[in-house]
Amino acid sequence: MPIDLLSIALIGIFLLFLLLLIIFFRRRPSQTVDQTLLRESFNRLEEMARRLDDIGRIFLLPRTRGGIGETLLEQLLGNWLPAAAWRRQYRFSDGGRVDAVIRAGSFLVPIDSKFPLERVAGLLKDDTTGEDRRIPPAERKVFTAYAREISEKYIRPEEGTLQFALLYLPSEHIYYRCFVEDPSLSEELLSFHVVPVGPSALFLYLQTVAYGLKGLSLPQKAKELRSHIQRIKSETERLERLFSTSSTHLKNLQASFDDSRTALARLSTTSHRLGDDNTEASEKE
Repeated sequence: MPIDLLSIALIGIFLLFLLLLIIFFRRRPSQTVDQTLLRESFNRLEEMARRLDDIGRIFLLPRTRGGIGETLLEQLLGNWLPAAAWRRQYRFSDGGRVDAVIRAGSFLVPIDSKFPLERVAGLLKDDTTGEDRRIPPAERKVFTAYAREISEKYIRPEEGTLQFALLYLPSEHIYYRCFVEDPSLSEELLSFHVVPVGPSALFLYLQTVAYGLKGLSLPQKAKELRSHIQRIKSETERLERLFSTSSTHLKNLQASFDDSRTALARLSTTSHRLGDDNTEASEKE
């Protein structure tokens, strides 16, 4: 669950508990409120608030934050791409690892999902109004430094990667605040060949890749089709040679048959003449 959605859910639980507490006391208008009970109720509220704060901090710890980002990333990749089209924890030749790569034909698109959201958490509380929604310099520096690191570590054309990498932010709120409300920050990251994506943007990108993979499979199918056509052509030429040879043999056989029939006719004529001559000779005697 993205951090902003989690925070909303926790606040909702807190407000619901507070509402139930108010309703409970309003149903006792004629009774004096027990100070001990009231004190215990507020102590419980404080304890719940501390627990909610602890839970929020847990999700902002670097190790846990990275785990959440990787989990959400893997779910999106697994849901929208075939297993052969992506790989988690891809290892480069020097032993370095990137959270995931997408295979686009013979190329790789690296994806990092470990951005330190806790370092820009103040943007979630930013209530700046007006036309100027530029990201403050401190947070902007965090993004640019991280983009430079991604570029240096994961963009490796010599190992088959494309000339860009994706920076995945599991918080839609942070993505919108930083890169939609302030497009200039996107331009700064693009100068490092790093493309920032939130859950929705990554979803659209994966859909594009999925359709692209279908298109990439067409050349392979065309190659197989050409191979089959070439085989059919070779077999057809062989069959033509066989027919030609057979036709020659048939012609020779027909000629031989005609010669034999002519010889037989001549032999028959000669035989008849000899028979007739024999008969005439016998009659004369």
